[in-house]
Amino acid sequence: MGHMAFNLVPVILQYLSPELVAKIAKSAGIERAVAEHAIGAIVPGVLGGLATSTATPQGAERVSNLLGTLAPETITQLSGMVGGSKQSELISEGGRFLADGLGTQAANGLTGDVAKLPGMNSAASTGLIGMVSPAVLAGLADVQRSQGMSAAGLAQMLAAQKGNIASALPAGFGSSASAPVTAAGSLTSGVTSGAIGAAKDLIGGTGGAIGNVAGGVAAGAIGAVKALGGGGGALTSAAGGVASGTAGAAKELMSGNVGAAAGSVATGVTSAALGAAKQIVMGTGGAVAGIAPGVGSGALGAVKSIGGGVAGAAGNVASGVALGT
Repeated sequence: MGHMAFNLVPVILQYLSPELVAKIAKSAGIERAVAEHAIGAIVPGVLGGLATSTATPQGAERVSNLLGTLAPETITQLSGMVGGSKQSELISEGGRFLADGLGTQAANGLTGDVAKLPGMNSAASTGLIGMVSPAVLAGLADVQRSQGMSAAGLAQMLAAQKGNIASALPAGFGSSASAPVTAAGSLTSGVTSGAIGAAKDLIGGTGGAIGNVAGGVAAGAIGAVKALGGGGGALTSAAGGVASGTAGAAKELMSGNVGAAAGSVATGVTSAALGAAKQIVMGTGGAVAGIAPGVGSGALGAVKSIGGGVAGAAGNVASGVALGT
């Protein structure tokens, strides 16, 4: 099946049958409706964390190897362990599998986020995630096997599913394993908006183009910082750097120095992203830093190309955005 032709989240949810969900809820000591709501967050939360983990070749290989240890009959075995004498072992192993797939910090963050859901607490979250995570991983392993995916293919599929994963998360849910997925969406949206506005304004002059690029990046960076859980310091760094770059560009434009204006935008944007990244929890700032050089490069090339025609400028914006994202 094509990566974009299906939604992975409901495919994985099918591995958690109503009967299994009822058993899990009873074993965790919570109402079934509470369990269903929490599972609706856990499934995309785990998938989002795995999408982040598989973003590097080494991470993709590690997750693929982990999935390879799960046999096709894992779901059946899981159902037999829930509510039985081996439930404690299942919860412990489920937590270990999750940490192996997402990383300990992200796994702990997801557990904490689930504990904050209505009707949940820390103990219920630990138990629920310990029982649900193996089902998510086993379902994903089944998808990988059925499609004959390599580690790289698995990574590509998860990357293509980021939009579906982000859409499935409950509104306002957490800032841990799945946050980079939401952050990436904010960055992409902001940059795209800036680039489109810039292209429209290229006909009218350099100033509007630079302003739109900077404005779009500012909106994207701030949205990403919020999604990543950054505090006031991160937001200040993002906004301050872009503002600095825009102000510098404006001064250069007043004196007709197009090249220096573009450089100011590029420097300000890069500074914004790096400053924000330093303020954000370890491991999540890379999404902000990664996009800045490409956008800066696009702005620089666009402004330099204005003298040669609108088409060349628009092309540079587009290539810079593509490089950044």
